Amino acid sequence: MNEDRRTTDVLHRLWNLPVESRKSGTTFHLVWNAIAVAAIGLAPLRLGYPGAFWTAPATELGAAVLFGSAFLAYALFLSITSHRDGSLRLPAALVGAAVCFGSTLAVTQLRPEIHCSSVACLTTAIAGPPLALFPYLVGSYHAVSFVALALLVGVGATTGSRSRPTTENAARVKATAIKVLSITYDRNLVDASPRDGGAIERFGDSLLLVTGDGTFYRLSPGGNGAKLTSRRIPLTPPVTAEQFRAIQQNQPNAKRLRVTDMVLSQEEPFRLFVAHQYWNSAERCFTMRVSVAAVDRQLLERTASDEIQTDWTTLFESSPCLSASAKFSDVETGGRLAWLGKDLLLTIGDHGFDGIDSQALAQGDDNSYGKVLLIHGPGQSEVFTKGHRNPQGLLVDERQQVWITEHGPQGGDELNLLERGRNYGWPAVTYGTDYGRRYWPLAPVAHNHGDFAEPVHAFVPSIGVSNLLQVDSKLFPEWKSDFLVASLRPETLYRIRLLNNRVTYVEPIVLRRQIRDLVQASDGRIYMWTDEREIVTVAPGPSAPVGAVVYDTCRSCHEPSESGPPVGPSLRGVVGRRVASVRDYKYSAAMSQLGGQWTEERLDAFLANPNGYVGGTDMSAGAIAAPAERKALIEFLKSYR
Repeated sequence: MNEDRRTTDVLHRLWNLPVESRKSGTTFHLVWNAIAVAAIGLAPLRLGYPGAFWTAPATELGAAVLFGSAFLAYALFLSITSHRDGSLRLPAALVGAAVCFGSTLAVTQLRPEIHCSSVACLTTAIAGPPLALFPYLVGSYHAVSFVALALLVGVGATTGSRSRPTTENAARVKATAIKVLSITYDRNLVDASPRDGGAIERFGDSLLLVTGDGTFYRLSPGGNGAKLTSRRIPLTPPVTAEQFRAIQQNQPNAKRLRVTDMVLSQEEPFRLFVAHQYWNSAERCFTMRVSVAAVDRQLLERTASDEIQTDWTTLFESSPCLSASAKFSDVETGGRLAWLGKDLLLTIGDHGFDGIDSQALAQGDDNSYGKVLLIHGPGQSEVFTKGHRNPQGLLVDERQQVWITEHGPQGGDELNLLERGRNYGWPAVTYGTDYGRRYWPLAPVAHNHGDFAEPVHAFVPSIGVSNLLQVDSKLFPEWKSDFLVASLRPETLYRIRLLNNRVTYVEPIVLRRQIRDLVQASDGRIYMWTDEREIVTVAPGPSAPVGAVVYDTCRSCHEPSESGPPVGPSLRGVVGRRVASVRDYKYSAAMSQLGGQWTEERLDAFLANPNGYVGGTDMSAGAIAAPAERKALIEFLKSYR
């Protein structure tokens, strides 16, 4: 009898979870939930992102926002469904947990633009419900609970991971106008870095990567370029970042130093040229430098644990040195390098001296800023062109023509073909406007560049343009001689077709990454270095029909766009769905009367001849004649939910 009573007590305790009254625990609940939602939001970042949360780009925050919202929704659900005495019923709590966290987990795994590994998301979904239930169970251990969870959040928020987990290597198929692509996102190849910037360069059959803080890696493709491996190498450029940080402690809006580009000499023995910002501690001012060091293949085979002293010399330094007290921009620096014959081209931005509240350095002949320079050797340089704001891309094409991409102000990013000695107008003219205004103050009524050189193309609105390359890979014969222009703001790669140096069309290829630099490797693939510290590889996609590619022919009608809602009903979950059952969509009379469910067989017949299968359907176009393509599409739709 006593044993039965104990069993009954246990079941009763599980059924009605005992807690203190809500009246006495309201403050505790609120404070606990505020701390816990931070912990839940940070969990995907800490498990899948190697740096502190404030260094994470916006693309890494989607899962954090979703799981934080799921926790708040579940906490509100518990508060609403609990009894007046604070007790909860276990079945209701479990159902609420499954709905809030289960649905969030599904969304993170089904939406490729949300960066969250399966392990990170699953761990977060499992940890969420116990944290929400905890204040209903603890009793009087509030202080200990607060301290423990606060420490957990603090450690998770501030500690950067020093290890590099196994590389994620997930290829995605993407259809463009004339080419199917296979796109791979390699994560965790480099350690966490608090700065953007950096560059990627071809080195034999491998790649050389430098991050914004000056850490070097050698990247080696695996078989058929399918997988990259990384090895840190013992090179340290003369970036005086530590000295600079020491004088900026506790200063708001502190400026930063970063590496902006690198190139290798064209013959052995190799010399490595690095463009970077430099802090002159003696004169307390900034410059842009090009530093050079001799390197050999043996050095690039070493690991970071080897102690190597690299001797750097200064090839070029901008003038004048910009005082630390001056109001200048540490991001409008330019800093791209490229070979023009045996001479070295360098772009330098105007550092924010735009002629509105300061002098217009880009138009002056007594300084290096807002210019493209041609460096012949140590202490030997000349102005190649002037009148530039922030040239972030530099290319010498197959005909030895020089191209740059440069940031405009609010709008007006430019693609320019440089002619030696020409003036490109900044800041006297631009196709952009001042921030917060509808015009550019120095040329409020200008409609073109007047006597200054016109851009070949202007991007309005701005795309946050970065570097560019010209395609000559045998893997992409359809793109031969096209330009690929990278961007930061819309996270898009732009393919530009030119004819006689005139842009005929621009095709955006959305990659959902902030692309800092890109290079065409010896294997013909295109590799991109991103501000998310990932390497994106673009290779030719499969030649056989792939459902995701075939679906692109359906996407324009069945997916919402910037111009409005979709023309046709959503195809998510269509296999097995009742015909004409999407809510708020007005079907044709013929489709509404068809009845039944969309089986694979019915979809195949309908896609082969829509009007023949459903006479009078509104789907007048979109027939897929090839059986293999229909089969691939239906296989894709079976899992597209």
